[in-house]
Amino acid sequence: MRTVTSSVPVKNGVIPMVSVKTAADIPKGKILECMEAIHTAAVQAPVHLGDIILADIAGTGVDLVATKTVGRR
Repeated sequence: MRTVTSSVPVKNGVIPMVSVKTAADIPKGKILECMEAIHTAAVQAPVHLGDIILADIAGTGVDLVATKTVGRR
């Protein structure tokens, strides 16, 4: 089991990316699927700490959440 961290592009944000992580550990065998889903994601600003970026990522039952706030430009 592992926590996955990464970043996702933010459209119209004051910064171009927002950091994200899984809300709980996921099975190690699902990490590749999780990363593939993350690489296809993009969000619209504003983004708030704790916002769900992807729900039930890779069928794990775990959400991908923002770990910082990004305002709209």
